[in-house]
Amino acid sequence: MAKDPFITLNGKTICSIRELYNELQYMDDEEFNHHVNSSRNDFSNWVGYLGHDELAESMRNAKTSSEAVQVLREALDKTRPRKENSIQLSATGIKELDHLLNGGIPLGSVVLLSGNSGTGKTTLAMEWLYKGAYT
Repeated sequence: MAKDPFITLNGKTICSIRELYNELQYMDDEEFNHHVNSSRNDFSNWVGYLGHDELAESMRNAKTSSEAVQVLREALDKTRPRKENSIQLSATGIKELDHLLNGGIPLGSVVLLSGNSGTGKTTLAMEWLYKGAYT
């Protein structure tokens, strides 16, 4: 866990650079602009507080959430160990579910959907098939 977690305007607790990256991908503009504006960059300050001075400097130049996500993605890619056979993911097409699954379902996986009637099993399956066929 981080020295002190970052608490967003909407009350979400962020404890690591990876969690910041994940949250920024889905953060709305109003919340982002509360933390990043012409007078401050809370995300950059927090990253610097964690001891990542070079990343904090790069984050300071990010004025939009997409720019901040790109800076964090590049930093995380540098620290991620490279594997010869890295796992490829299949996005489900449902933004929030892909967020929870860290990008999607591993290709080649066997997936069992279960639940009561009306919980969205068929909708999920059809959305996933559609996403795979047309993207």
